[in-house]
Amino acid sequence: MREEQWRRQAHKIKNFAFFQSHGTQDSMLSHRSAHRLNQLLLACGWRGQLQSFPGGHEIPLSVLQATSRYINSISTSH
Repeated sequence: MREEQWRRQAHKIKNFAFFQSHGTQDSMLSHRSAHRLNQLLLACGWRGQLQSFPGGHEIPLSVLQATSRYINSISTSH
């Protein structure tokens, strides 16, 4: 991950809402990298969460359900 580039870009947008999901067994991108990105975005003032799940490079039903709940929560809070 090009952390400094991500940090510079993330600081340009304040209070941005995001939802991130990542499988703990992803062979294409490590879960550790996803966690580091999540921490970087939060440190830059973004509002969001990382939804980890047991699995690989996929989008399981549990993540779709969590995404729906997240979207509903931010749409009712604004």
